[in-house]
Amino acid sequence: MIRNTFLVVCFLLVPGLLLSCSAGQEVPQKDWVVTGMHQGYPPARFVVGVGSGATHQEADDRARGEVGKFFKAQIVAIDLQEQQYNRTERDGVTVETHEVDFKTFTRVRAKVDLEGVKVVSRRQRQGEQHSLAVLDKAKAASRLLQQVADLDGKVAVLVKKGKGQAPGSLHATARALHLSVLRKKWAAHLRLLGGRAPKAGVSDLDLALQLGKLLRTHAPVVVSTQSKELAMYVTEALIADGLAVARGASGGSTPVKVTVHLAMKEEDDAKQPLVSYEVTLSATWMGETVARTNYAERIMHKSLEQARLKALYDIRDRAVRPFCQSVQKAILGDFQR
Repeated sequence: MIRNTFLVVCFLLVPGLLLSCSAGQEVPQKDWVVTGMHQGYPPARFVVGVGSGATHQEADDRARGEVGKFFKAQIVAIDLQEQQYNRTERDGVTVETHEVDFKTFTRVRAKVDLEGVKVVSRRQRQGEQHSLAVLDKAKAASRLLQQVADLDGKVAVLVKKGKGQAPGSLHATARALHLSVLRKKWAAHLRLLGGRAPKAGVSDLDLALQLGKLLRTHAPVVVSTQSKELAMYVTEALIADGLAVARGASGGSTPVKVTVHLAMKEEDDAKQPLVSYEVTLSATWMGETVARTNYAERIMHKSLEQARLKALYDIRDRAVRPFCQSVQKAILGDFQR
């Protein structure tokens, strides 16, 4: 009888003891340092990132970077294909080709907006610091939706300005195209977070076509130089910067005239073949000089042919590319600002 009573008392007391223990102590969970997941931040509601490093700061930065990978790994790069515009004059004599590479406007920074990412836990394990960063999907989606709406408002204003006179119309349309591509990326981020952006008022393709038309009308670029190599380098760089190059004709009422002068001297009687050069590039538009570059250098190499080739590459990288970017900024404005 006494034994049975003791068993009953134990049966009644043990559950209470277990409950009191669980109330005062956290139930063990799997280590987020190892699993990369935390039961307090379920994937349905949060983007989670775990980072490690020698210091807390290093671990925090890497944890935030892991959150950013959630977006980068799941979004295919948004790009526009090169657009080519060909026009043949009615008289059958003058042929004019305009090529515009609009990929320059799609070079939107790949960096994900990590506003709202918080480091919620840190731990030291095996002599290394570990951090857990999280992003609340619902809050992030709400912020992105507002940013998309703000972009729509800016693009609408720019589209109206794009119907005015040059150069303001070119500046506005180039900026609108750049923002339109940025909007597309933000809309893709929004979809990953479970939200949906409203339909855009104007497509980036329509903006690209409009910009091409404005460039052909107001600022086709004509390149003048006696060097075939430099003519090719300048043309390629201008197209890569989103400008329209007119070949074989001046085109438009206000063409951009790019002039390239190259003075190159070769010395083969020295101990080592030497090529010295001076190149001057200038661009005039609407009666003003909008860009100008002067660069000189001496190139030595084992062979004269290689020295000359190296000099041309040097001109391309140190003079032509910076010059063409200056021309772009003069015509299209700082559209990435």
